[in-house]
Amino acid sequence: MKINELEQTTFWANPDWYFVEGRRSHNGRACYQAHTHPTFSIGIVDAGSSLFTHRDQTVPLRPGSVVMVGPDEVHACNPEPGKRWSYRMFHIDAAWLTALWQRLGQPATLLTQGHGVIHDTDLVAQIETLTELLAAAPALDPARRVAALQACLTHIYLRASELLPQQAVRQSDPRISKALQFLAGQRGQRITLAQLAKVAGASPWHLVRLFRSELGMTPHAWLVDQQINQARQLVRNQQSLADVAAQVGFADQAHLQRVFKRHVAATPGQYRLIDRSR
Repeated sequence: MKINELEQTTFWANPDWYFVEGRRSHNGRACYQAHTHPTFSIGIVDAGSSLFTHRDQTVPLRPGSVVMVGPDEVHACNPEPGKRWSYRMFHIDAAWLTALWQRLGQPATLLTQGHGVIHDTDLVAQIETLTELLAAAPALDPARRVAALQACLTHIYLRASELLPQQAVRQSDPRISKALQFLAGQRGQRITLAQLAKVAGASPWHLVRLFRSELGMTPHAWLVDQQINQARQLVRNQQSLADVAAQVGFADQAHLQRVFKRHVAATPGQYRLIDRSR
């Protein structure tokens, strides 16, 4: 789909390989707010330069840089001010990849402790293979393509685990855990910071500081991020945008569209047109 004469974005997905979704952006200038995905994510820069922000670090990227991000890790990746860039992003279902790892007898740390930026020609070659598999003609046998995708993703994560330093496992503050558990049970409801702070057992100011320190975003930003992740799934399921807005807690369809575009760099309507024919 063409967004304008300079920028082009393509999405890939298919019910035959539900466990992976791809996106290719060419000459983009859109900037993302700090956000999360419920998936394991792989990104590669094709052209231009950008900055990857993850936890308390900001890392410059160049063509060939590969980015690995785990589920629910707060991050952002944006072009340098006033510049354009091209990239590919792949999102792999967390439950599917975890089950694959268990079948292969691989330690869970390969998935939970390996996030960051890698420069490696073998990994780039595997991502090229992944792109080709996702963009393959519909005539390709679905079972063979799924098997090839599984083999390719296995190679990518095994290679990444060799190159990425292990990340220290963070211990969550119990007040954050209480707040997140409460928010998860109140989706679609309006929650004030005072209410959330009371549940967590902290002052509003201190709770905001804890969220920023541990999650990299404020309680409000975290809640909006979760709403957008839920909205993506509902949009993929072809629900009307008005219904999606009501279900996830936005004021109306226009409000959903504005926030969705800031997080996804595409409108819900554009995202709905994701190519599921291949």
